[in-house]
Amino acid sequence: MTIKRIFCMIMAVIGGLGVIGSLPLKMIRGTSLGPGMMPMLYSIALILLAAVFALTDNGENKISWKGLFVQPVLDGVIFTALCFSMFVVLCLFGTTAALALFCISALTLLKRMSFRKAVVFGIVWSVVLYVVFVRLLGVPFEQGAIVKSFYKAFIY
Repeated sequence: MTIKRIFCMIMAVIGGLGVIGSLPLKMIRGTSLGPGMMPMLYSIALILLAAVFALTDNGENKISWKGLFVQPVLDGVIFTALCFSMFVVLCLFGTTAALALFCISALTLLKRMSFRKAVVFGIVWSVVLYVVFVRLLGVPFEQGAIVKSFYKAFIY
């Protein structure tokens, strides 16, 4: 078993979770894309790319536990954990919160950007994506389970 194959399996599992998570969402809403279309497409692309990447593995570089803590591999492990946590936050709190948290975490942990700059960039990036997709293009962002429960309990 190589690190490359383990990474491919993890990415395929994350892609599968994305497919499962996007199944209950509408793919088409009226004449525009629904909130489930893009997660479905990205998840399928992730599964296909993981399969292609796994097929190109030549079997070199067998896994060793201390090899997991070398900087490039550690960055891959951190990115995989961020992808999984983004999926969890997306299911619980919705798209906007997931985008902001993923952006802030990735910039802080992987790009080594200062936390303040990462927070500013993450919030600005999430607002820009919200305005472009939800307001201009009419593609609604999915609300998470906790946000939906909050609206049912206090708003409606």
